[in-house]
Amino acid sequence: MKPLVGITTHRRDSDEGQCRGTQVMNVALGGTLYGDIASQAPRPLKHDYFPGYPRNHVAHPVAVSEETKLARILGMPIAEVNSLHHQAIKDAAAGVEVAARAPDGIVEAITRPIGIFDSGLGGLSVLREVRRQLPHEHVLYFADQGRLPYGPRPIEEVRQFAGQITRFLLERDAEVIVVACNTASAAALADLRKTFPHAPFVGMEPAVKPAAEQTQSRIVGVIATEATCQSEVFASVVERFANGVTVLTRACPGLVAQVEAGDFSTPATRRLLHEYLDPMLAAGIDSLVLGCTHFPFLTPAITEIVGPNVRVVDPAPAVTRQVGRVINQRRPMASAFTTGPGSLTAFTTGNPPAPSELASQMIGEPIRFRTLHVSILARPTRS
Repeated sequence: MKPLVGITTHRRDSDEGQCRGTQVMNVALGGTLYGDIASQAPRPLKHDYFPGYPRNHVAHPVAVSEETKLARILGMPIAEVNSLHHQAIKDAAAGVEVAARAPDGIVEAITRPIGIFDSGLGGLSVLREVRRQLPHEHVLYFADQGRLPYGPRPIEEVRQFAGQITRFLLERDAEVIVVACNTASAAALADLRKTFPHAPFVGMEPAVKPAAEQTQSRIVGVIATEATCQSEVFASVVERFANGVTVLTRACPGLVAQVEAGDFSTPATRRLLHEYLDPMLAAGIDSLVLGCTHFPFLTPAITEIVGPNVRVVDPAPAVTRQVGRVINQRRPMASAFTTGPGSLTAFTTGNPPAPSELASQMIGEPIRFRTLHVSILARPTRS
């Protein structure tokens, strides 16, 4: 017996009016999706369509009005189509996540958002790449601007912050957590994986490996925060991948603040960049690794200073490819049946003058931040 085709269900949080990203897509056995049915605009069901259906859930079955056509295409009685249809949505409402259910063979792909966080706006460099490579994925972005910067903070404090934000994102159904902050990755990634063993994490590490593989001068520069430069994770990366290559590192205080202010190419920013980069250029680097997610937004100014013979290495594309691999492992069929742009929801613990306007400029699409007080992160986990 073939399963039903083309049902989507979105679960919403009634208190916050925010899509929590749960989406079910039932596809035909063997992976065939009937585009003429699935391409139709979703039609919301009335809440009383199913007895007892939760009032804070809104169901959008793509093919509700096409059940007769589905029955004909699939060679199933209309009553059977209705039964499968209703059961799939009830399961989704109950939070059931089934990869394949026997004996009817319904295949479900659960689409939940990617959770990305940073100490501020630097992680937008990763978000920008996620939106480019994975445009259909829903994304939650968290900027901890109220406690920026992370670089000078004690490791235990950064771990505490990272754990709080991770819990916040997981409570909102994040499927994978991207620690889009080099400082937080170095300080907290291992601890996060122990604390949240069922959640997949993708972290940042300075891209020393590709730089060391491609350098001709055998001298590579890395600019980062002080915490990243002094971390055991960074020392391990250099030890593993920089055999026979000289790695020059420089902590760059002040650059994060320039990016947060939107001062990507001001005289003050250029003075700082010259201070940090000129000694490396004099030493003969031919590759420069951006070891902080804020720094890609300075790439035009950096490129002008280092010139065309120095390769600037931004890890965001490689990190995003890893996010895609994680998602494909968790729901391998979903990408074939996901259409339309993914939603983007953003939070900040700070209250800068115009975070949404600046962030929209940085990623090239509109983004609106919801401001949260840091105290909300210390609240007990939802039951």
